[in-house]
Amino acid sequence: MSKRSLIILIGFLIAAHGFGQTEGTLRKELDILKPFVGKTWLSETKDPSGRMTLHFLLRWESMHDGKILKHYGECSELKIQTDGYFYYDPDKKEIAYLWLTSNGNITVGHVKGEAGKLLLYGFAIFPDRKLEFRNTFEMTPEGKIVDKYFRFEDGEWKAGHSRVYTAK
Repeated sequence: MSKRSLIILIGFLIAAHGFGQTEGTLRKELDILKPFVGKTWLSETKDPSGRMTLHFLLRWESMHDGKILKHYGECSELKIQTDGYFYYDPDKKEIAYLWLTSNGNITVGHVKGEAGKLLLYGFAIFPDRKLEFRNTFEMTPEGKIVDKYFRFEDGEWKAGHSRVYTAK
């Protein structure tokens, strides 16, 4: 085999391995997350004041032979990035996750399927407070993600953000 053919073959194998990392099979307990994996999801929405347009990006990628799902999120206008991991929690027998945000916030909780939606629930830990939250992700028939956030504050559930993501 020529040197050039060997280099092409190695390049092909490296590329095939890279594609396999994001499109590979997930641990069976993580299968409900599969529709979100391997795509870049984008959302454009106004900030609460209505003065600024915010662009959000989400990505989920399989890691470690599908045992862990890496989450990445960002909003360039707010200069915020989030890195996180979904994994199977054998104690609760549910999917657990941990997200760390560049502004110092930490989000921990669990995931379950509920009425055709993903329900993420747990705690958002800010530098000055800790809030219980629920976040739903619903895949529409058009292949979009509807993301709705609720927080438990002052003794009641309050609506937070609502975003629609499209795969690119």
